[in-house]
Amino acid sequence: VLMLGAGVLTIWTARRIFAGVGIAFGFNCLTFLGAMAGYQADPTSGVLAFYVALGAFCVALGAAICRIAFGYDPRRELRAFQSQRVQSVFSSSRAFSWTWMLFVALCVAMIIVMFTRGGIPLLSESVFVAKVSAAKEGGYLNVRFMRLFLPLLLMIYLVAPERLRVKPKRLFPAFVTVFLIGAFALFGYRSYVLNYLGLPLALLLGYRRSSAQTMVWLGLAAGFAAFGITAVAYRETSPAAIFDIIWSRVTADLVSGGLGVVVNRVVPDEGYLGGATFWMDIPAALSRAGIGGAPRENSAQYIVTVAQGSNPYGWQAAPTLVGEAYANFGTSGIVALTALFGFVIEWLHVWSVRGPRDNFFLPLKISAQHALIIAYGSPFVFSLFDTTMSLTIFC
Repeated sequence: VLMLGAGVLTIWTARRIFAGVGIAFGFNCLTFLGAMAGYQADPTSGVLAFYVALGAFCVALGAAICRIAFGYDPRRELRAFQSQRVQSVFSSSRAFSWTWMLFVALCVAMIIVMFTRGGIPLLSESVFVAKVSAAKEGGYLNVRFMRLFLPLLLMIYLVAPERLRVKPKRLFPAFVTVFLIGAFALFGYRSYVLNYLGLPLALLLGYRRSSAQTMVWLGLAAGFAAFGITAVAYRETSPAAIFDIIWSRVTADLVSGGLGVVVNRVVPDEGYLGGATFWMDIPAALSRAGIGGAPRENSAQYIVTVAQGSNPYGWQAAPTLVGEAYANFGTSGIVALTALFGFVIEWLHVWSVRGPRDNFFLPLKISAQHALIIAYGSPFVFSLFDTTMSLTIFC
């Protein structure tokens, strides 16, 4: 009932496919399916499905409250926004074009340097260990050039190709897209193709009249990369087995490895943490940038340490915002924090639609929504703080 209610509220609020609150609902659907799969094997885990559904409903409720509070009409206002002429804070199109191309070249160079330093994880004997090592040795900024900066530059181009004097028009975005997919694949992170290329582009498509062909190609590229990385990493050739691995990763593993540990281990052993997992994320994020001494555990790494007794490779098992809210404040925390999340992500959308259709600031606003969605399924404060630092450097 909670999931159905969340779906109804999401449709009423968003009225379009690629909305921030809609993508958050899709993520919650996957985790709900994972929790229900666990329920079939262990009925006592049904409480995990309830917590996921409660979080999904409260996210949708918070977004609906935001729409009502601001008097937002999604169909009329979004149509008016899409009809606006694209503006630019840059007076010279030529200077803007050269700056954009130089930044693209810088990103490509920094990504190549990252692989030179840290190696190519996908070609190593142990992909899962090598990709963590490559992320550390490749350089803090280098990884951000791949994960955040280059996708943002691609969005800046796609908002208004006519404002950028680069020729041929289709070559540059095609090169950036193929280069990113290749870099993500070689890095060994299946989620990167979806999370750092697919999601921001999907959010962008929500602000412009998009074609079905674009969406199909986007989905095929993400699926192909995920299958390829999984096949190499697991040394698996059976399509059915590869699909099972991916499906388990995006559903059951998210619940059992994160939320399940919180509900069954952390809270029973330590009680509610009163915000401790949120606070530990800040020094952990700073330490990644070389600030504050040796690397510190973030909340997702802490979950792995609790579950396994140690975590020498720094693996993460994010409990999602639902799990972190429960770990810190219990059921009331889930209600309050997920509703606040829904309100904020819908407010960011309303703010974007009611602002100018600018080819620099609109991608930044989309990046803010993207950062929230990624944080929802990650160590929340760590992810949000890290992205904020990175975008500040970019700007």
